[in-house]
Amino acid sequence: MPLPNKRAARRHRRDVKMGAGASTDYASVAQALDDGHSQVNIERHLTNSCTKEIEAINKAFGTDEDRPATAVACGRAAQRALDGLGFEVNNMVFANSTSRDEFTREHHWWAYLEGRATDVVSETPAPTFDIGGLGGMLAAGKTGLELVASHALEKVGAIFLFFGPHVGCDEEGRMGFVTHAGQDAPAPCGAAAAQAVEWAKKNKGATPKDADDQQMDKVRAVALKNLEAIKDADAPPAAAPAPAEGEEEAAEPVVVEAPAKNGAVVMAEALYQATYEDVLRLVPKHLAQNRPVVLCGGINVITGPGKPDFFACKNFQVYSPREPDQPNDAFSSYRASLRALLFDPSAP
Repeated sequence: MPLPNKRAARRHRRDVKMGAGASTDYASVAQALDDGHSQVNIERHLTNSCTKEIEAINKAFGTDEDRPATAVACGRAAQRALDGLGFEVNNMVFANSTSRDEFTREHHWWAYLEGRATDVVSETPAPTFDIGGLGGMLAAGKTGLELVASHALEKVGAIFLFFGPHVGCDEEGRMGFVTHAGQDAPAPCGAAAAQAVEWAKKNKGATPKDADDQQMDKVRAVALKNLEAIKDADAPPAAAPAPAEGEEEAAEPVVVEAPAKNGAVVMAEALYQATYEDVLRLVPKHLAQNRPVVLCGGINVITGPGKPDFFACKNFQVYSPREPDQPNDAFSSYRASLRALLFDPSAP
């Protein structure tokens, strides 16, 4: 019996384009995978011009156990973790609460996390719902989440909720800025978060209340709550102490490094935490009553045109309808899947 034609199967995939400057050989990650390239080789190819960005992203969001990876690798790892946990990706509903204010970003990097691309050949794409607003905060409330849950009942499947804010990283490794396609210089990213911080500096102690800008009011409230931490992170590093009387000056000047987390990073983490609190409050009762819900939360890092975006995963949990108030931590499954993709040469 002949093997299935991979190139024919590819026509049924939901492809993820590689980006204007990321590949000269393949139009999509799925195409490279079909031709037998491992994710570790794809990762190496995609990141070969991102040295400064990766260093800055790791300093900002890396931990002893985890480092951010490309959004494509993280999305494939999440889907593999779902498979290992017994979920069928083709029978899932994908709900995304991510930053939709960055209209010029290359959204295709996030297609695996958003359910718009899978490693599984399927004639029928899984339903996807965009339920996020400015800053990646939930735009859907109780009713919106219940409507998403009703579609999961129709699919007889589970729900994958991907959430988190975004922050830019320019080619010099500066967090909070990125050069978009068509721009000559880096601009603030995320823009809504940056504007909210400036508003908070001018309106300390005020209550955001604009009926025509309700999403922005939520972002402003987060900026107000975390303003001092943001200002501290953006403060210039303290100068090296002068030598005491009678001491000789050091032969080499003391280099005082800037902190790994600037105000843009602190604000992104604050937006993530605020959204996570909303998720914990709303999901058990309004999304996980009748179908399992898998939460995947973190911070999206946007880079320049043609370069891959990155994801710093902070949360991977499973809610069961039997015990919606007691989520199970599945981060170890996600971590194992990501490591297998990135470090196992035999991984497809």
